[in-house]
Amino acid sequence: DRALVERTFFSSASRLSFPSSVSAQPKKMVFKRYVEIGRVALVNFGKDNGKLVVIVDVVDQNRALVDAPGMERIQMNFKRLSLTDIV
Repeated sequence: DRALVERTFFSSASRLSFPSSVSAQPKKMVFKRYVEIGRVALVNFGKDNGKLVVIVDVVDQNRALVDAPGMERIQMNFKRLSLTDIV
């Protein structure tokens, strides 16, 4: 009985195939731009539309304190910002 079970298990296990997407290699990072102090961002909409700003401080998960030349420091929602590659 045991030999029959082992033969059945090992013969079915050898027929298993995994999709090509499953591999032992580590996956690449999806996100390349993280919210961090000093990161340059572009304002998407509002009165400051099109301005480049620098993140000075992260207030909470939704807002950051930003600064730019000719602009006073204000809290800005992350939905208004597009992060750039410049840190």
